[in-house]
Amino acid sequence: MNFNDNQIDALTEIINIGVGRAAGSLSDLIGERIELHVPVVRVGKFEDMAAQFIVVDDTIEAAVIQDFRGGLQGRAILAFPHESGVKLGQLILKLDSGEAELSEDISGVLEEVGNIVLNGVVGSISNLAGAELSYSVPKLCMGQRIEKIVEAEISRHPTVEQYLVMADARFCVSQRDIDGSLLLVLDALMIKAMLSAVLGQYA
Repeated sequence: MNFNDNQIDALTEIINIGVGRAAGSLSDLIGERIELHVPVVRVGKFEDMAAQFIVVDDTIEAAVIQDFRGGLQGRAILAFPHESGVKLGQLILKLDSGEAELSEDISGVLEEVGNIVLNGVVGSISNLAGAELSYSVPKLCMGQRIEKIVEAEISRHPTVEQYLVMADARFCVSQRDIDGSLLLVLDALMIKAMLSAVLGQYA
């Protein structure tokens, strides 16, 4: 399955709808405006995108994972480099910027942020695909290679044609930009359903 520019734009729009909702929830949670954008989306087979993990894995420190099942199935991951994870946690907790480690409090904040963002994105996907989903409890993984997290999901469904969606995630809080990575493991039928729903609106 190949993706043209219009389809990539549609996937980007779907994800941005979800992160827009998540940004609103996060802003309400902390009482401060948070802007969340996904400027770049890449999609393809895992084996074709594996080289991109070399860069990602060198910088990722914490990742929140949530699996979903039902009419559609897959895995959603929100991952942070060390510095970005610490900075986001500090801003939300209103801590002194001298903290350099992912403390228990900051880790808890990142898990909650992941919960809100992933639910927003996957919720948008399920709405567009018209599928009812059940969700696992979000889990925070520290220091685990993103490549292995993705491979674990793919290996559970060896007969299903699956694709990896990689998106840059940019949080803007108190005029500071914080980077993360949003990854989705989705089957081909799910992606086709989403694209048909979105592109059909403009047909």
